Amino acid sequence: MSSAPAPSRTFLPIPPLLRRVFDSFPLKTYPAPSLPASSPRPSQKPTLHIFTTPSAATNGAPSFDPACLRLQTYLRLCGLEFTTAPASAHAAPAGELPYLTPAGSRAAVPARKIISWAQEQGGGVHEDLQEPQIAAFLALVEGAVRDAYLYALYLEPTNFLRLAAPLYTRISSSVGLVQIALSHELRAAAETELRKSRPGGVIVADEIYADAAAAWKALDTLLGDDEWFFGAQQPGMLDATVFAFAHLVRKWAWDETERRVQTPLETCKRLMAHEERLRKRCGW
Repeated sequence: MSSAPAPSRTFLPIPPLLRRVFDSFPLKTYPAPSLPASSPRPSQKPTLHIFTTPSAATNGAPSFDPACLRLQTYLRLCGLEFTTAPASAHAAPAGELPYLTPAGSRAAVPARKIISWAQEQGGGVHEDLQEPQIAAFLALVEGAVRDAYLYALYLEPTNFLRLAAPLYTRISSSVGLVQIALSHELRAAAETELRKSRPGGVIVADEIYADAAAAWKALDTLLGDDEWFFGAQQPGMLDATVFAFAHLVRKWAWDETERRVQTPLETCKRLMAHEERLRKRCGW
C-alpha cells in the first residue's frame, strides 16, 4: 500500500500547550532546528529531538512524552540508526516536539513528516494511515486513551505534582516562580484540551476512565493472539502508538489513590505482553 503522512494532530498536546508559556518566561533553550553557519558540525547520525533528560538521551532511553515516544519507537522499529537529544518546544518547528535533524543536515524534519522521512530512508512498514480500520483505531487511542492519560497526569493533583510538574517544568526553567507559573499553565491547558474533546465540554472523571477502559479492551480484542496489530508480519504505527501510551501508563508510579488510568490496562494481558514484546524489540 502507498504511504501516507501521519495525522497532523499530536497525540499529547504538550508542545502546543507550552508554546505560549515559553513566550512569557526566560527559559533554558536547546539548539534551534535551523542552525547557523557557525554552529558545530551536524551529527553524522540523524538526531531526534524529544522531551527527555540529558542522561536518558545519552542512553537512548524512551521519552517520557507519548507524542515523542511513538515516533522514537517507530524509528527504532524501522531499524534506522539515530541519536536522541533533549529539547524544548520553544526551539522546535511550530513549537512541536519531536523534530528530527537528518545526518549532516541543518534542516529540521517536523513531527508530521518523520514517518514519510523514515520510509524514504527505506525503513518501516508502508501502510496507509488513512485506511479506515487503521485510522479508526488510531483515533481511539488519540481520543479515549489520550483523554484518560491527560486527566490522570495533569488534573489528578498528586500525580501532577509528583510526575508531570517535575519533568515538564524543570527542563524548561530552573527558576522556582517560573516553574510554578508553568505548572498552573500546564494544568489549565490540559483542562482546556479535555473540554474540547468531552461531550458538551463537561469533564467527568468516571466517564473519562470508563471510556479509556473500553478502548483498552477493544485494542486487546483487536490484537488477539497475534504479535502485532492486524496480524502484520512487522509492527506498524498503531503498534508504536499503543506502545507509547501503554509503556508510560505502566511505567509511571501513579499515586495509589489515583490509579484508575492504570488498572484497566493491567487487565488486558495481551496488550501487556505486546508492550513487553515491543519494548524488548526496541532494546529497552
